[in-house]
Amino acid sequence: MILVQQFTYIGAPHIWNGDEVGMWGADDPDPRKPLVWADLAYEDETTHPFGRSRRRDPVAPDTALLRIYKDLIALRTQHLRLFVDGALNYLLTDDARGLLAFERVLGDERAVVAFNISDQPQALAVEAEDGAYRAIFPRGDVVNVTDGSLTAELPPRTAVVWIRD
Repeated sequence: MILVQQFTYIGAPHIWNGDEVGMWGADDPDPRKPLVWADLAYEDETTHPFGRSRRRDPVAPDTALLRIYKDLIALRTQHLRLFVDGALNYLLTDDARGLLAFERVLGDERAVVAFNISDQPQALAVEAEDGAYRAIFPRGDVVNVTDGSLTAELPPRTAVVWIRD
């Protein structure tokens, strides 16, 4: 969800080398390891920099996470002016249900970005200009807005980005 926020919100997304493949670091002297590559085999991580016990962690690139980064980079690239120059309007903030929605608007271009941080599915209803809104992250159905309200069911702990066609 934080990646969706970074790629659709105001400002440039910030990616440290290795974030896109799920690398992690620890306290000094182990804050960042060499980049992991898919074509190399690595020993499991078994030591703690302070000599404490720790679980065994396999060291390998997270290819599913890399796909998410690639999809979000493509989304931002395809709609660059919208996400760089577009106005930001909050549509919904609902702490009780764990919902947040905002739109990015630039001329006739519109994106609606919604988050459900709760552990339960949540019904979303936000004001939106009429038209067809295609879920482009994750890829999904088209929501047709004809009454000024975009409505959808958001699964638990998820983010959705719709672009008006």
